[in-house]
Parts: sequence; C-alpha cells; structure tokens
Amino acid sequence: MAQSHRNKPEASKSWGASSDFGNYTISLKSLQQLPIKQTTRKNLKALLRNAFKFFLGLGLSAKRCKTSKYQRSSTSYSEQKTFGNLLELSCFNIALLYMSKLYDQDFYGWVQWQEQALARHEVSALDWQNLLEEVQALGRQEYRELVSHLGVLLGHLLKWEYQPDRRSRSWFLTIREQRRAINRHFHRNPSLKSRIVEALADGFESGVDLALRETNLPLRAFPESCPYKFEDIVTENFICDTSQDWEQ
Repeated sequence: MAQSHRNKPEASKSWGASSDFGNYTISLKSLQQLPIKQTTRKNLKALLRNAFKFFLGLGLSAKRCKTSKYQRSSTSYSEQKTFGNLLELSCFNIALLYMSKLYDQDFYGWVQWQEQALARHEVSALDWQNLLEEVQALGRQEYRELVSHLGVLLGHLLKWEYQPDRRSRSWFLTIREQRRAINRHFHRNPSLKSRIVEALADGFESGVDLALRETNLPLRAFPESCPYKFEDIVTENFICDTSQDWEQ
C-alpha cells in the first residue's frame, strides 16, 4: 500500500524553500526578467549551471528538489530544502552582483529596474544598499536646496541693509523670489523645520560671501553670525518690504 504524503511538508514552487533567507532570495524566473543583453543572460545561466553541478556533487537530488511536493527518495526532505536554499542564494548573489554593476554603469537603467520592482512589490529584486544611499542623498539634496535659498536671501538682505545707496529693483525682486521659494520648500518638506538653526547658520556663511563679492565692503563690516531670526527674514516687510511694488 502506497504511503500517504498528505501530511508531508511542501517545498517551494521554485528550487527549494526560501524561508530561511526571507526576502534575500531570487528565483530563476526573476533572473530571466533582468534587463540585460542576451550574452549576459547566457553568462548568468552558465553560472547557475555550475552552481547546480556543484550542489549535485554534495549528493543531493535535483529532481526531488525541483518537484512541488515532497516524495520518498534516498534524499531527505532537509537535504532537499538545503539544496534549494543554497541554489536560490547563489541566484541572489549573482543578481546582486549584476545590480551593483548596473548602478555604476547605467544609472538610468538601474532606476527603471528598481521602479518596476517596487511597482510589482518584488522585494527580492531590490538593490537595498544602493537604494538606501539614494534615499539618503535625496534628504541631503533637500537640505542643500534650503541652504542655497537662504544664502541668496541673506546675502541680498545684507546688501540691502549695509549698502542702502545701491538698492535696486533687481535686489528687491531677488529677495521677494527667495522668500517665496523658501516658504514653498517648507510647505513641501515640513520636517526640515527641525534643522532651521543649522540651515540658517550655513546659509549665512554663503550670504556673507555673496555680499562680499557684490559690494566693496570689507569682511569686518558684516556680523560674524546671523543677526536675523528665521521668522523675520521670510516675513514680507522685514528690512525690505516685498509686499508692495518696487519703488525707487
């Protein structure tokens, strides 16, 4: 009488179970979908074949590992599971190597691949390390943009205050423009308010440099640290009243 397999555990529909590696696995199907040239795909398949032969050398049954349900064989279920996990890990390492090269050699292609993986919720196809670096870079970029706006605004406020005889419509419009840009930036990035003190100090350094370049005033003419409060410089009627039209 044939032994029932109803209560036997099931293996993964790919090459073995992947629970031991969680999201750090990638199937052969995922490798087939990589946005790569045909020659590169052949090289990947060759690497997988070599990995396959290596694990067969351990005495594990490839046929039993590829089946969707456990069957009686000379190879135990734990051995089948080990084979599947090791092979899937090899696939993951190969894909990880490819993703790293794609990030360095074709950034736009890397972005497209990651966008597709995110849209399909394919966690195993994400390039985690480089994604982390890119997200961190986006945060730094938003901070640098804020400092840039503050630098231009503070530089023109210094010129406006310390060289009143040279005030112009151009200075007036620049102050107006930068105030609006800073308010829009904070509207889109409210969490940046936690770095106002730091950003104001960084922006003031740039502002002094701008004022030095565009005036004949010496460095000692300007304060060593920012004399203004952030709430004041973005207010329309502070030093330069930008709530009205320009008047000579």
